[in-house]
Amino acid sequence: MELELRGRPLHSRTLDVEATQRAEGAWELRAEIVDLRKAGFVAIAGDLQPAGLLHHMQITARVDPASARIEAIRAAQPRVAFEASALSRGESCRDPVGAIGALAGTALDADFGRRLQAAIGGPRGCSHLLALARFLGASLGASLRFQRERAGGALPPRRQGERIFFRTLALDGSELDAGQLGLALQLTEIQCAPSPGLARPVERLARLTELRAQAALAGPGLELASLRLAERQRGSDALERAEWSALPAAAPLVGASALAQLPPRVLAALAPRAAGDPAVDALLQLGPAALQCLSSRTERYPALAAQSPTRMVCGAAADSCYMWRRGGALDRARREEGVAPGSGEGPA
Repeated sequence: MELELRGRPLHSRTLDVEATQRAEGAWELRAEIVDLRKAGFVAIAGDLQPAGLLHHMQITARVDPASARIEAIRAAQPRVAFEASALSRGESCRDPVGAIGALAGTALDADFGRRLQAAIGGPRGCSHLLALARFLGASLGASLRFQRERAGGALPPRRQGERIFFRTLALDGSELDAGQLGLALQLTEIQCAPSPGLARPVERLARLTELRAQAALAGPGLELASLRLAERQRGSDALERAEWSALPAAAPLVGASALAQLPPRVLAALAPRAAGDPAVDALLQLGPAALQCLSSRTERYPALAAQSPTRMVCGAAADSCYMWRRGGALDRARREEGVAPGSGEGPA
């Protein structure tokens, strides 16, 4: 399946997760999310958010693969949307970053999503770290299942520092004709076979899974106007032969709002697939990525910045994250200026 990128480039988001073997038998996980605004600026909360790197956030974790339990986990935010400022009264996106530590001891079971939401979601958390943590959990669960099935039960021994799997999701957004958003999505997952320190690269490959999707979104709710989705899976013995296969099961998603309706529709349409399946995991990330693209529609912001009598100009919905929580510094500042919560565009 070929992707056709057109229109004015707006935004790119990438998420990746990698697992390597530790000496004591645990898996070491590293995950990153990066948001890149392609042009212009957004006038928001008394400052100018320019083009370039907008978010860069990381999660590292140690996992016991036998019990699928997270032994330790921490997060870092090298680049955030809101640093401490006079308007934020010293608050910044980094203030609640330590809350992710509450997930230590958590198992990757059916209740993991609820515990994740309680720990780092909602008005006391960060939506970008939440998206990354969901991607990490789903990727890890899928890899554990594959590696066990491939070995026929117990996980095989590996060398210290040996890579176990790597999953990357890249989403690119552009503005199409008539105000539509275009999204191109590519997921690549490499499951690694146990191998010696010196080996041919192909000997390290157990399975390569690829997913491509192209969508057009329109309207205030960013409804899916069209969606094409295909996947390809190859082992080391079929790298030159595998073909792309369309996923017609995704057709019922057309018409759903990427901002409100997509997650339950994805889970219903692709119910036969296991949690953490690449197609399910990628489509669940479409909504958050579309929201970032919406905030990068920057052609209208210079006029807004010039005409607005307030320092806020635009902002996100109340309680959408820690910085925009009700009663927080930015919420109080916009209320003092008579700006209604969620006025304008430009989510963090």
